[in-house]
Amino acid sequence: MIFKNNKVYDVLKWFALSGVGVISTFIIGLGLLYGFDTHYIVGTLELVGALIGGLIGVSGIKYQNAKKKDAESGDENGF
Repeated sequence: MIFKNNKVYDVLKWFALSGVGVISTFIIGLGLLYGFDTHYIVGTLELVGALIGGLIGVSGIKYQNAKKKDAESGDENGF
């Protein structure tokens, strides 16, 4: 697993799934209202969100594989 701490995982998951979209929409709205070019900021934010989402996906797959391996070996507690 990449993320060992559930709290870090949950915060990053929220950010990748919900936070990026909300923040991007807010920045685009401000840019339109005040006449700013926000494409670089929003593009960078979207890329960071995609990177975090990818890392979370890899972490989830590794967790499921480890869980399956523990179940096959009869060690359900991970000890």
